[in-house]
Amino acid sequence: MGILGKVKKFLLEQAKSRQFIQDTRIRSYFNFELGRTQIAISLLDKLLKDGPYFPIASPTLNMFSMLQLVNDAVVNRRKCYVEFGAGISTLVMARLKRLNNLDIQIVSIESDQEWLKLVEGFLKNENLESHVQLVYAPLVENDIYLSKKTDWYNRDAIDRALASHPKPDLVLVDGPFAYNEELMYARFPAYSYLKEKMSDSFTIFLDDINRKGENEILEYWAKESGLEKTILSTTFGCFSKNRGFYPFYQ
Repeated sequence: MGILGKVKKFLLEQAKSRQFIQDTRIRSYFNFELGRTQIAISLLDKLLKDGPYFPIASPTLNMFSMLQLVNDAVVNRRKCYVEFGAGISTLVMARLKRLNNLDIQIVSIESDQEWLKLVEGFLKNENLESHVQLVYAPLVENDIYLSKKTDWYNRDAIDRALASHPKPDLVLVDGPFAYNEELMYARFPAYSYLKEKMSDSFTIFLDDINRKGENEILEYWAKESGLEKTILSTTFGCFSKNRGFYPFYQ
């Protein structure tokens, strides 16, 4: 074999070796994520098994992220939970409030009226409707934006809802939809809107930080607030102020 043949053979072996390493890392990653999900489902068992099946789709908050949310609510004795985007998190938090007899107000903000009715039906089925204030806040033009303008929830509707509750100290930002380049910064207004309304101690969670838009938003929020961001998984991050206990499972 000539020198050129030896070089080609060497490069081919190196390529195969790199591919093997990459495949091994991918398998390890998926096994790690699967293991964390199984642990989260086990720990959340009491909050997941009650009631009829709730539809789970791609935008749904995953169980490992749900675990962080629930932990913070219990460990730090949160008084007012506000979520942008109703869904399984709404049911889980309502069940948690009843099961643990928590002194927490739950405000769920949603822009899709039909989806909100569906969530309301599930709450009523479990006699949980009194534990949650569902707020229909359609997306409207707004003046809070990063890089490009996007619609956001009607602030008047949110103002009216929050007026009758303690200052928010636990927030989940999982809406509105931000699945393409045009909408990538759609969730940006949340902190700017809330920052003067928050309690002295709080945690704000942001879902889907594996996407460019949410990743940049979390970075911006952390800098604007002067607080350190915490990356809890590839898709879930947060930042906290005056947090009493570290509640996160990592």
